[in-house]
Amino acid sequence: MSATIKIFHVGDKSFRHVMSSELDLVELRDEDDQTILTYCADSKVFDQHGRLGKFCLEYVEGQPRWVFCETPIDACVVLGADLPSAAVEFSKRYLRQLFSVHAGQSSAILQPA
Repeated sequence: MSATIKIFHVGDKSFRHVMSSELDLVELRDEDDQTILTYCADSKVFDQHGRLGKFCLEYVEGQPRWVFCETPIDACVVLGADLPSAAVEFSKRYLRQLFSVHAGQSSAILQPA
């Protein structure tokens, strides 16, 4: 069974996070219901080409924050205070980077939003 847990927009396109209780994961899907990213229960993130990285909980300035570390370059970015918010923030960064590459620009996922 799956259920939409968050709908958001990047530019003029709509995206959603869908939770699959059978597979214990969350998928980022586009308007055509195609899976772009997969967030696994063990905090690993995959795109269509393989593993991108992993979320881990760290204390930043005394506050717990979810940090995403990109594989294999070990670049990390501090995201939200809770994992669902951090996943949405990362999804938006990933989509902006994906759109800029398609537009002929070069950028990294972990650049500031």
